Amino acid sequence: MHACLVVERGEPYEAGSRIELPNGKLYLGRSSLDSQADVSFSNQLISRKHCYILQNEEDIILYDLGSKHGTMINGKAITPHEKYILNRGDTVSLSMGIAVIRIVSASKNEETMDLSQTQFISLKKDAIIAVDCAKLECHIDGQLVNLTEKEWRFFKLLYDHANTVVTYDAIRAAVWPERILGESTLPDAGVDEINVLIYRVRKKMGKRADMLKAMRARGYVMNL
Repeated sequence: MHACLVVERGEPYEAGSRIELPNGKLYLGRSSLDSQADVSFSNQLISRKHCYILQNEEDIILYDLGSKHGTMINGKAITPHEKYILNRGDTVSLSMGIAVIRIVSASKNEETMDLSQTQFISLKKDAIIAVDCAKLECHIDGQLVNLTEKEWRFFKLLYDHANTVVTYDAIRAAVWPERILGESTLPDAGVDEINVLIYRVRKKMGKRADMLKAMRARGYVMNL
């Protein structure tokens, strides 16, 4: 399967950017003066040598190079220094969702099909969530929910990791990456500030606000 990557989130790339997946290894990470990644993200929570994706004649393989904050496939953490087979439609998240990419077919027709299929998730018989990563938009029950940039980052983080607890540290890293100071690995954002953000998001979700559940002293989960 000849494939490419679609960047759903990860500065400096725009959401929806497509990256051709060559034969051989494609290194993902954070570039520095002495280390250059093929796909380079700017956030400092991403390791310089984070992981690589290898495409050969038979498979597409993901290999975490011992990154500090880990790599996930479809929301499940993988073990460093072990090979994992990727399939079309799989989502790969770096550093708790700071960067998110998806594997799609290089065929334009198949690629369009993949994008549309992954934008919609049924919650109940009468409820649908739709997210548009390119426009940073969210629809609930067919209605557009107007989110600020930080509200969108929070909502998309929990959406990408649905039914899994997202820690306060992961929320800080995803929503306030610009606040990382000095040698700190996490942004300077307190629990009160997080709670205010979540209050605003839940208020905008209306009758679907109960999808967001607080997990005491741990973080939040979006139940789909």
